[in-house]
Amino acid sequence: MHDSRKKQIYDSNCEAIRYDRERPLQYIEQLEENLGKYKIYTKQIGEKWSCTERENTQLCAIITEAKIFHSSTRLSSNDIIIHLANTIT
Repeated sequence: MHDSRKKQIYDSNCEAIRYDRERPLQYIEQLEENLGKYKIYTKQIGEKWSCTERENTQLCAIITEAKIFHSSTRLSSNDIIIHLANTIT
């Protein structure tokens, strides 16, 4: 074999080895990046969940108040809607 061919094979093997070493590192970096994105996404969902729970609690209180208000008075359905709208705002 000629020296130039040996050097070409050697260089090619070195490049393959370098690629094989870098590939798992790149994969780990990608996984860490994905993990960071998912942590942010999970935090955002948690915040939305908390907001939704608070809103649900408020709406339950409004409904309960409306039932008490409705049972103690004889109002039309329009008056009840107006009362609920005033309660919400």
